[in-house]
Amino acid sequence: MLIDGRIQIKLEKWLVPIVEKYPALEKRYRMLEPEKGHHNEGRKRVLEGVRSDWLATVDKVRTRILLLNKDIFIPELALYG
Repeated sequence: MLIDGRIQIKLEKWLVPIVEKYPALEKRYRMLEPEKGHHNEGRKRVLEGVRSDWLATVDKVRTRILLLNKDIFIPELALYG
């Protein structure tokens, strides 16, 4: 929303899981950068964990949206993977 020439962003309830979980996920993801010294197997395990946690967060967001807006259709991510 634009008020007095400034963008005002209202935090919606369905965004809370992203706000809560993203900083830790980003920190773990950044640890995968080559200079951090992870070997391929270790990097693969860390990345799998990050992906799994991110998908769990997306599922929480999807659930909150569905509960708040029962008329909105949200497709399953597996259909696009």
